[in-house]
Amino acid sequence: MKTLQTEGMIYHGATIKVILACVICDTPARAFVKRVKGHSGYGGCDRCTQNGEWLGKIIFPETDAPLRTDVQFDEMTDDEHHLPGVGKSPFTQLSVGMVSRFPLDYMHLVCLGVTKKLLMLWMKGPVGIKCRIGSTAVNLLSEIITSYSSYIPREFHRKGRSLRDIDRWKATEYRLFLLYTGPVALSSVLSPVLYRNFLLFFTGITCLISPKLSRYFCDYAQELLCLFVHNFADLYGRDMLVYNVHALVHLSDDVKNFGPLDNFSAFAFESYLGEIKKMLRTPNQPLQQVIRRFSEKQSVGHPQRRKTTRTENENLRCKHTDGPLLRGMDAVTQYKEIQTPDIFISRSRGDNCVNINDEVCINRNLILQSDNEKTVIYEKFIDKKDFFTYPLSSSNIGVYKVSQLSRHLEITLLRNVKNKYVLLPKDNEYIALPLLHREN
Repeated sequence: MKTLQTEGMIYHGATIKVILACVICDTPARAFVKRVKGHSGYGGCDRCTQNGEWLGKIIFPETDAPLRTDVQFDEMTDDEHHLPGVGKSPFTQLSVGMVSRFPLDYMHLVCLGVTKKLLMLWMKGPVGIKCRIGSTAVNLLSEIITSYSSYIPREFHRKGRSLRDIDRWKATEYRLFLLYTGPVALSSVLSPVLYRNFLLFFTGITCLISPKLSRYFCDYAQELLCLFVHNFADLYGRDMLVYNVHALVHLSDDVKNFGPLDNFSAFAFESYLGEIKKMLRTPNQPLQQVIRRFSEKQSVGHPQRRKTTRTENENLRCKHTDGPLLRGMDAVTQYKEIQTPDIFISRSRGDNCVNINDEVCINRNLILQSDNEKTVIYEKFIDKKDFFTYPLSSSNIGVYKVSQLSRHLEITLLRNVKNKYVLLPKDNEYIALPLLHREN
């Protein structure tokens, strides 16, 4: 890495300088490469200087402790944080901020961490704190989230499994539950006080993962997550304020530095492990095999890809002739689906709910007109209102309760489709939640 920083690399005849933007690890790996104490140590928080408390395990109850700085880390001023007798991390040789450039990874922290912890507390939590929801409610919740499978868009590789399989859930399934199915399903299952606390968590993470909301609501998201942590202690016990729960209060600082959560999550790297696995032919010497496969690709040589325009990447698929069409639309070609660089839209349930002019709409047909303009024929929901009003009106983060389609076809250019919704049924109505994450 030092060589790449100073000399760069040659790619298709051009010299490219390499900059280390940040280092993405889960919590144990981050402590290992930084050579600091882990999350179970008294000085285990790598973002603030508070000393943890022993309550059967190390907890971090403060949400406003003084923050660590890169300078303090380089000077090793906190003996409770640094490992004794091991020296500085090799990463200090790369002129990288050892605090500011090691962001928290929300895949492990939020999805596999706090979201899983909440589900386990509701299902199997200590009897004394009265947070269990009971087997009947667990079965109901499981039934609801599995019934949503046919409503989940194509962008989701996993549609959600029963809670009986929760020990085998992947991070993407916890993300699906937290950002989409959970807020709807839990409203019928949790007590009001537990549900309101979950909404603090959901709203805070929604604000930090959304490219648009993270620009304006970052400080507000931090307030919500701090309140969630405070209430978490009251609802589930002070001894539950372990590192994962505490670290939520530091997430917004990383969003300010690096943008929305998907910019610096481990999801992309975890997904690429599948590609690496395909390179292995035997269980022996896996690293050597991967290096050989990359060397083979280089020796064969790959022509430089031609840059394609947005229009070239918009692929209309599945021609049909069964409408619906507006009056006078004769010289047009109809399609069932389209894949653009940003979105996949079709006429099928799960992939047909979109945002057009800030309205929740259902795509009815995709049209290529004689002038090659791509257009969408759609209906919009007439009744649109807030799904919840705490901690804010849900419409402020683009979440709506909708019903009653207009039964009136309208048409607009494809470029006027802003984003896609996850549309889930609830009590003869629907809850529309904007599709926020990027599937890797």
